[in-house]
Amino acid sequence: MAHSLKPFYLPPLPCSGNEVRGAELLKELQASDLDDLSSANALLQKLNTRLRYRLIYLASTTSTQDVARDLAERGAPEGTVVVAELMTAGRGRRGRRWHAGPGGLWLTIVLRPPPAHFQLLSLLPALAVVRALERSLGIKAEVKWPNDVLIGGRKLCGILAEATFTGDRGYLLLGLGVNVNNELPPELGSRAVSLREVLGRRVPRLPLLIAILLEFDSLYSSLLRGEAEDVLAELRRRMSTLGRRVRAVMPDGVVEGLAVGLARDGSLLLKLSDGSLLPLRVGDVIHLR
Repeated sequence: MAHSLKPFYLPPLPCSGNEVRGAELLKELQASDLDDLSSANALLQKLNTRLRYRLIYLASTTSTQDVARDLAERGAPEGTVVVAELMTAGRGRRGRRWHAGPGGLWLTIVLRPPPAHFQLLSLLPALAVVRALERSLGIKAEVKWPNDVLIGGRKLCGILAEATFTGDRGYLLLGLGVNVNNELPPELGSRAVSLREVLGRRVPRLPLLIAILLEFDSLYSSLLRGEAEDVLAELRRRMSTLGRRVRAVMPDGVVEGLAVGLARDGSLLLKLSDGSLLPLRVGDVIHLR
């Protein structure tokens, strides 16, 4: 079946030679089955990304997060990506079940960053998805703190960040779930959305997967170059949570306040009723208005 996309977008990459490699990639994409995720690894090898992506494709698994953790424990390098057609035991934050049937994008990226970057890094996948949607599909989306992607107030993508560190050694797992062509459970109809519903047609997943990974590589490279303020500035522009009253559900309780900013580490700054500022590092937020 033929699919239509806007011209495929490649973000600026930090290494030389990518103009030629990008042109080669475009030609191969045009000749590819644009929904065949198993071909993504061969295509990614043609680019000089900072993250040397190595993609492991699975037809089915319990959870890409669990597979990635096993690989990381056995020494898998930074840039290892596990992608699956479906997950039978997908999960989101706080152990919630994540419905991950055929037709979506379900993946986990393995990173080995300095521990100090963990908080801000957990926000980057959502920003990468927002960039990729806008630049390759012309879709306007927003980030909801900490790392959901919303379209029209409905959830398109969720991120699960899990870290294991001992001293300055360890790994960070970033799990992404993007509703593309998959069926959503009826009970989520008012709260979740798929790209197929937004565009009224099936969306080829291979170019979208590559676009997300390239955008993430660009953002990660910026962070490691010491350009965190630039990343934070873009997050602030694209975050729908800022300027709203929110209810924050934290491990040790619930608070309400006005979301007034992002701290340098990516924490959400809440202005409470007594005028004090509370930096929220973990938890879920509910937009009240």
